[in-house]
Amino acid sequence: MGDEDWYVESRGDDRIVLRKRASGGGGVLALVILGAIVQFITENWVYIVIVLGVAIVCVIVCFVIYAHAYNPGLKIFFAILVSLALIAGVIYFGPKIAEGSYANRNSSPPPPQISESPENPAYSYAYIMADGLNVRSGPSAGYSVVGRLYKNERVRVMDNSGLWWKVKSGDLEGYVNSKYLRY
Repeated sequence: MGDEDWYVESRGDDRIVLRKRASGGGGVLALVILGAIVQFITENWVYIVIVLGVAIVCVIVCFVIYAHAYNPGLKIFFAILVSLALIAGVIYFGPKIAEGSYANRNSSPPPPQISESPENPAYSYAYIMADGLNVRSGPSAGYSVVGRLYKNERVRVMDNSGLWWKVKSGDLEGYVNSKYLRY
């Protein structure tokens, strides 16, 4: 294990992979931690920006209060009031964000389940929302990439049960993550 070296590889499909290369040494734990941090930031950057924005507003309000309130009791009152307002905001908006009420507000609602009948063949169409979307051989990110689809490309949806939908575009057929599709 003396001459083995590890590095973090970021993939376009929201995965971080730890790879081994021959040469160098050490630093495996640091790379694993770095990979976990990068993956966390990649998956949660919107929430991180929101929290930083709230923190900045809180700091500004506290500075304004301390600068303009001459009575020490008034300073404490306003600091407690701002803290309670922030806590109430987190209690109210936190569960809504976690359950997805505020996520993807610009995307289409989920489509109805596809059912086969003589009037309605067992497929419909959707459009790609991502700049580049990997098409996989099976219904998870663990399967190999068999092709790539691009933004606003129209695909036929063969099966839309679950998170991974089976789609077809020309000769390319495989599975894509449905959060990058719109009807």
